[in-house]
Amino acid sequence: MKCYYERHSYIKAMSQSQPLSSPSPSAPALMERIIKFKWKHPDEQLPLEVLAHKEEVLPLLVELVKQRKYWVSSNENEWWAPVTSIHLLSLTKDKRALDTLIYVLYNYSKEMNDWLDSMGSLLSNFGVSAFDSLASAVLDRTLDQWARNVAARAIMVVADKSGDESSRRRAIDCLEEAIKNEKHRETRSWLVSEFSEMKDKESLPFIKSLFDAGMIDATVTSYEEVKDVYEGRYEGQSYLVHDTKDPMDYFREKEKNNNKPNFESAVENEEEGKVPVRYVRTFCTQGPEVLDEPLIDGQIPD
Repeated sequence: MKCYYERHSYIKAMSQSQPLSSPSPSAPALMERIIKFKWKHPDEQLPLEVLAHKEEVLPLLVELVKQRKYWVSSNENEWWAPVTSIHLLSLTKDKRALDTLIYVLYNYSKEMNDWLDSMGSLLSNFGVSAFDSLASAVLDRTLDQWARNVAARAIMVVADKSGDESSRRRAIDCLEEAIKNEKHRETRSWLVSEFSEMKDKESLPFIKSLFDAGMIDATVTSYEEVKDVYEGRYEGQSYLVHDTKDPMDYFREKEKNNNKPNFESAVENEEEGKVPVRYVRTFCTQGPEVLDEPLIDGQIPD
C-alpha cells in the first residue's frame, strides 16, 4: 500500500502546472524496502535509489550484513535481507563495501548456501581495487575451501578484465603460490581446477607435475579434463562467463534458467544433452583431511 501511495503521489505532483520534485527517500525507508525485497520480484529502481543515497545507506548495509541474526534467521524477509544487501554493496564499488564482502566470505560462507556461488561476480565487480584483498583470501589457508575458490575465480576475472598483462601475471603467481603451499589434497585439487581456466600455457607443466606426483584428487579433476579446459570445451561455464554477472541482474526480471545462484541450469542442460557439465559445486563441510607436505617454493615435483 505504501509503494502504491508513493507512486500515486509522484504522478499527481508531476501532473500539476508547477513542477514539483519527488521527495528523496530517507535511509530508513530504503532499508525497509531492502529488507522486504524478494529476489524473484524485480525492482530496478531500488539499487538506483540506494546508489543515489550511498553515503546515508552504505553504513546501514554494512551493519546489516555483519549481523549474524539475518544469515541464520528462519524469517524469510530477514534471511533475504543480507543477500540483497551484498548485491547492493557490490554495486557501490566502495572500499567499505569491499571490506564487508570479504568479511562475509570469512564469516558466513556456509550460511550463504548456494548464494556463495554468486560472490565471484560480486567481488570481481570492484575491479582492480579488489586485487590485494582477493589475493590475501586466496593465499589464506585458514579460509573455508569454497570461499577460497570464489576468491580465486574473482581474482582471475579481475586480472583478465583489466587487460593488463602484469595483473594477469600477478594472479597466476598468486594461484601457483596458493597451490604450492596447500596441504589439503581436496583443496589443492579445487584450486588447480579453477586455475586451469586461465589457460596459461607456461603453467601447464606445473599442473601436470602435480598429477604425475599424485597430488590431485581424481574425484575433483583429471589432467584430461584440464586439457579439455585449455582446448575450450567448457567455455560456457568458465569464470569469464559465470563470474562476470552484473549485480543489477539480481533486481531485474528473471528468465527461465537465468540468474540462478549455482549450476542448476547447466545440469538441466546437460540432462537435455545441450552442453557438457564440468562439475557441480556443492557447498558443504569438507570431508576427512588428506594432507600432503606443501611444495617448496618454486619446486616442481619430479
